[in-house]
Amino acid sequence: GLDCAPTRGFAPLTVLCSDTSTGATSVEWNFGDGATSSERDPVHTFAAAGQFGLVQTAQSAGGTATATTTIDVFPLSIGTSPATGAAPVDVVVSARVGGLSGIPIWTIDGQPIGSSMSQLHTFRQPGTYRIGLVFGEIATGIVGVTEIDYVVGFGPATAQFEPTPAEGPGPLTVAFED
Repeated sequence: GLDCAPTRGFAPLTVLCSDTSTGATSVEWNFGDGATSSERDPVHTFAAAGQFGLVQTAQSAGGTATATTTIDVFPLSIGTSPATGAAPVDVVVSARVGGLSGIPIWTIDGQPIGSSMSQLHTFRQPGTYRIGLVFGEIATGIVGVTEIDYVVGFGPATAQFEPTPAEGPGPLTVAFED
């Protein structure tokens, strides 16, 4: 038999499995993502999102037995539209969570900005901003955290100058200040 936890979470998801079989002389684990192990109590990290059928095969003098469980790994990422922009720019950040129902909490440089699945934010100054997302699934309470850097560029240049003096009898020496 087997006992694996957690069986549900956000990628990358690290799962600890324990061999609960009795009398087994050897144990093989197939994690369903191409990885295998012959350890009694393996730890495996599922790097990508997906549903994985985990199979444990226990062998003893009496024969072979298998036990299975399903591991559900969900994506967790931040979408931005537009992907980049020049200040001032309105950006929609969206939680990409594989269709889960839950509560997102958005931060920019550590300051909360909202809790909608898609959140509008206006970046008024150029710079690099850290957008953070904490997402909790309502049904199971699983929580994931991710963050990205969002770069806001400078807007178009504007030309403006002041002549000093602006008028007078010639010949006239004029200084222009940006």
